[in-house]
Amino acid sequence: MHFHRIFRRLSMTIHLLAFAAAAAEQPDDPADFHIAIIGAGIAGASAAYHLRRLSASGTEQTPKLYITVYETSPVVGGQVKNISPPESDRVLEAGASYFFEDDWCLTDTAQSLRLDRKVAHQGEGAVIWNGHHLLADRFCFHDVSRAATPRFWPSVWGIFWKTVKLFIRGNPSEVKSEWELGEFRSDMAIMQDKLQSLGRNGSFDSLQDELDKVGLGSTTRTSAEEFLRALSVPRSSQTSVVEPCVEALFGLNIKEATGLHIVASMGSTRPPPVAIQSGNGELITRMLRESSATLHVDSQVTKVENGSQRRFSLTVASPESTKQTRREHDVVVFTGDSMARLRPGGSNPPLKNIQHHITHFSTDLALDARIIGLELGWNPSTLLATENSSYIDREIRIMRLTTFPEFYIDHRGCEWDDECDQFVHVHRVDSRTPLSEAKLRFLAEGINDPEWNHIIWSHTQSWNHTLAVDGSNQFDPAAYQTEPEPGLLNSNSGLISMMEMSCRMGRNAAWKLLQTRLLPNGISQGDQIASFKSASYNVISENLEREKCNS
Repeated sequence: MHFHRIFRRLSMTIHLLAFAAAAAEQPDDPADFHIAIIGAGIAGASAAYHLRRLSASGTEQTPKLYITVYETSPVVGGQVKNISPPESDRVLEAGASYFFEDDWCLTDTAQSLRLDRKVAHQGEGAVIWNGHHLLADRFCFHDVSRAATPRFWPSVWGIFWKTVKLFIRGNPSEVKSEWELGEFRSDMAIMQDKLQSLGRNGSFDSLQDELDKVGLGSTTRTSAEEFLRALSVPRSSQTSVVEPCVEALFGLNIKEATGLHIVASMGSTRPPPVAIQSGNGELITRMLRESSATLHVDSQVTKVENGSQRRFSLTVASPESTKQTRREHDVVVFTGDSMARLRPGGSNPPLKNIQHHITHFSTDLALDARIIGLELGWNPSTLLATENSSYIDREIRIMRLTTFPEFYIDHRGCEWDDECDQFVHVHRVDSRTPLSEAKLRFLAEGINDPEWNHIIWSHTQSWNHTLAVDGSNQFDPAAYQTEPEPGLLNSNSGLISMMEMSCRMGRNAAWKLLQTRLLPNGISQGDQIASFKSASYNVISENLEREKCNS
C-alpha cells in the first residue's frame, strides 16, 4: 500500500545523490565554461535545463559547460512546494498550485521530461461567495465539469434569456453590465493571445520592452483598478467577479495587482488549469537533474566581484555557519530577487510584503463555511470568497476554500476498518492571516468548543509577495533586463510572479547566453577584467562603502 510513497522517496534520494556526485570539484580547464545560477526555483531550474538542452542541440562546437546552482534554502523549489498528509500517497500543492495547459514553456518542458499532467482541482466546480449571493465562476477557470453542472455555467442561451428577463424587470443597468462583461471576456481573449507570444520565437533583453512589443506594455504600468475601469468593468463586478480570480492565482487583490495580473488570471477563455501529476516540485527536480548541474543548497551568494582566473568571483556563505567560500565563474545568472538583494542600498524603490498563507488540514467532517457568513447544505469543490464576505471574525481574510476528494489514510499494521484505516476530508484554506487552531476547528465543526477537536492533521505554508509602496506597482526596470555587463544575466520575472513567466525568463536567459560571444568563443583574461566595470555587489551596503573607501 505504501509503494507510491516509497517510490517517491527513493526517487528523491537518487536525485540528491546525483546532485551530490556532481558537486565534487571539477577540473579547472581554462577552455571550460563555468556558469553560476543563483536560485533553484522555476526560473533557475529552467535556465539550467534549457542551457544544457539548447547547447547540446547546437551545431557549433562549444566549450564544456559546468553549471552550478546556488540556493539559499535547504530545499529546491522556490515558491513551489509539495506536501502529503501522513500515511497518504496523495500529493498536495502548498505553493504555486496550477498553470494553464496553454502555458507553453511549462507544458513543453513537462512533455520533454515525460511528466504527466492532471486537471488541477482548483478549477473543478468553482463558485464565488460575495457576502450576499453565491455566484457562478464565469472568468477564473475553464471547468470541464460544468457540463455536468449547468446551473453554475450559463450557456449562451442562458445569458440571452437572462438579458431578456432583466429587460422585462426594467433593470437596464444590469443589462448594460452583462454585455460589458461579455466585451471584457473578448478583450481578455485577445490580450491572452498576445501574452502567449511573449518570448516564444526568440530572446529579449527587457521583459518590459518585450511586453511593449507584443502590445501589453501598458498593463504593467496600470493598476488593476485603472485597467478594469478603462475596459468599462463595473465596480461591483471588479470585486465580486474579477478579483477572486486574481487572488486565486496570485494572492493579490485588485488594489495591489496590475493589469497584467488580470490578463494572466482570467482562465475562462483558456484551457483548464493543470498541475504535474506527481507534484509541481517534480518538474523543478527533474529539470535540475537533466541539466547535470552542481547544486549547492543552504548557500547564499553574498558578493559578486572581479575574479582572478575567471570573469566573476562569488562569495558564498552558509546560513548555518560563519564559513565563506569563493568560487569563480564566467557568467552569473540571477533569478528572483537575488540581484536586487546584492545591489547597493537605495537603488530600488521602497517595497512592502504581502503575506499569503496556505493551510491544509484533514478532518472526518465536512467543511463548515459559516466562518465567512455562508451556510450551505453541500460542499463546493472550490469556493472563492471576496473581501465583502460577512466574516464572523474580521481579523481574518479568507480568499479561497478548497475541498479535495476523500483521502484514503493507510494506517500501518492494521486491517481496514472504521477505527483504523479510513477516508478523511482534506481542505485547503488560502488566507491573508495565519489561521489559529481554533479557527480551523470552527471551519471543520462550526463550533468553538476546545474539547471537540476533529482536526487530524494540518500544515501551513506562508509566502511573501513583494510590492512597491509608491502605488505604481513598478520595480527597478533594470531588474528585468540583461545587465550592461554581458556576463550578468537577470531572469527576474517580478513584474508578474507566476510559474509560466519564471519558466520563460529562465529559458530566455539560456537563449541570451548562447547567443552572445561568451560561450562559443570564450573571452581572454584581459577582456574579462576590462569588461567588468561595475563595483562588487554586496548584500550589506556598509561593506560596499568600506570597500570604496579602501580603494
